Amino acid sequence: MKNSVPGDTPSSGPKKDKARPAPTRRAGAPGPSGSSPRGSGPPVGRAQLPNLLSLARLIATPVVVVLLLVAPPHRIAAAILFALASITDYLDGYLARRWQVVSQFGVFADLMADKLLVAATLIAMVGIGVVPAWIAIVIVGRELVVSGLRSWAAARGVVIPAGIWGKGKTLLTLIAITITIINWSASLSYVLLVAATILTLLSALDYIYQAWKIADR
Repeated sequence: MKNSVPGDTPSSGPKKDKARPAPTRRAGAPGPSGSSPRGSGPPVGRAQLPNLLSLARLIATPVVVVLLLVAPPHRIAAAILFALASITDYLDGYLARRWQVVSQFGVFADLMADKLLVAATLIAMVGIGVVPAWIAIVIVGRELVVSGLRSWAAARGVVIPAGIWGKGKTLLTLIAITITIINWSASLSYVLLVAATILTLLSALDYIYQAWKIADR
């Protein structure tokens, strides 16, 4: 009987499997580590653009005021800058909702920039004698009252949304201020400012009514 030679016996070690192709990953599927695919969220620049627009409106506010107070020839530049800043008031909120990048800081910056732009411009226009003081007092006072009511409601866990009166007030106020800065027609400016003041009072009553319903719960 022949002695078996170790080299003649088949290897008892593990057999090597044939090479298999690497599993393919569907485009857009998470990677092996569970991380999100590239491009699943908005780019960093896009996510910050609404906040940058709000900050730009804040920066534009003192420039508008200075242009109004320096000399009448600068009023056209002030009107153009105010109009552009007013457009960003709509644009930053629209982009934040469309790209789903709404943040607490963004909401705060948007509201603060909006109110500061209108209040500072109105006060400056009262100073140069183109807006009656009582109109500025009503509009600025309304902003303070509404801000207080919304903060009170937020502390109770309720959000008071802007109604149709508030949106109409904002649009008409921005248009009235722009036309008044241009000094195109004193009578038209006065009519628009009075109409904006009336809408301001109606929107304030709407907020007060909403707050009253919250308190009555």
